[in-house]
Amino acid sequence: MKKHPVDGAHARARTFRRNMTEAERRAWPRLRALQMKGYKFRRQVPIGRYIADFVCHEARLIVEIDGGQHDRSPPREAERSEFLENEGYRLLRFWNNEVLANLDGVHETVADELSRATPTQTIPIKGEGFCEVSTHSLKLGSMRRLRTGIRTTNLSATKTFRRSSKSEITAIKLRRYDLRKPTEQVEGGMPTIIDLNAEAAKLTMFRGRTPQTTFAERRGSAVQLGRYRDGILLLSKSAGKSHWETHPEDELLYILDGAMTVDIVEPGGPQSFTVSAGMMVVVPPDAWHRVHSAYGMTVASATLPGEHIDLDVDDPRTSTPDLEIPNTMRPPSIIDLNAELAKLTMFRRTPQSTKADRKGSVAQLASYRDGLLLAIKCSGKDHWERHLPATS
Repeated sequence: MKKHPVDGAHARARTFRRNMTEAERRAWPRLRALQMKGYKFRRQVPIGRYIADFVCHEARLIVEIDGGQHDRSPPREAERSEFLENEGYRLLRFWNNEVLANLDGVHETVADELSRATPTQTIPIKGEGFCEVSTHSLKLGSMRRLRTGIRTTNLSATKTFRRSSKSEITAIKLRRYDLRKPTEQVEGGMPTIIDLNAEAAKLTMFRGRTPQTTFAERRGSAVQLGRYRDGILLLSKSAGKSHWETHPEDELLYILDGAMTVDIVEPGGPQSFTVSAGMMVVVPPDAWHRVHSAYGMTVASATLPGEHIDLDVDDPRTSTPDLEIPNTMRPPSIIDLNAELAKLTMFRRTPQSTKADRKGSVAQLASYRDGLLLAIKCSGKDHWERHLPATS
């Protein structure tokens, strides 16, 4: 039987969301990215008297990061695990250092677990409304290895089983990964080359988009181009209105064709910004926003999938009164790329060219995450350079 959150649980959950541990902050964007595969995770979710770190209700899966904000003493942990299991959830746990040292492997393990899940069935019961039944198979004694794209690490996994009150063996899946003696093989990486115009030509315009439209329904009109840092690169063609959404980092939007309006919720109310082909928008982190276009738009974006509200409302605070709107949020950056390029002059570069030499051929367009957006006009040859990997 589903247990409703106890009084005060939602307030505690909001506090936990504002004070996530470093391991939780690292894991959260990767779990949100699984939304593109149809699995939506929520963070710090009240279930009865407990608050679960990350929950995918559709797959009945809870991902916990031990060493976090909750009481993890053995007696309380056993009680917590039993309660959550009786609510129909499976638990997948990682230590803090596992997330920090091998985030790619943790992400792939969660994705693999989701791919093994049997979809939840909703069954009506006379006089009792609805109940949810979820069936999962697990091979006793099996082991799995975490896999990463850049580093391949040999890891061991253990599963803890206990006997339920019905004398059936039930898997709670308490996973512990041994990172003390990893074997790593570092491989070289290749750049991802994307022809935006060619990719856009493959897509068809999706008309009638609504806040409830799913990514699966937009198949053929939207495509994931690749990964960028801890997020993804997307390209889509649509007409209509999106849902309200927010992201923990800047979102970059580049309009290839058509026009659209970006609505952003500020403390004083939603503000609208109209942009057209050749323009870019940097939506600041934690800003609730949506996009809409009456006649159609083709948009490329670099984003971390985040939380969203699937309601057609002019201000999401009317449906979610406790929605957090940062008072210190910086305004969005609106960039007319064609106009900025027209201001620049062509410069023939050499590896020894200095910033002063290139003045007039380079423009700093805006801040983006912890870096910059630049526009450059040049010929010749640049110096060799490399960029430090993201630390968050």
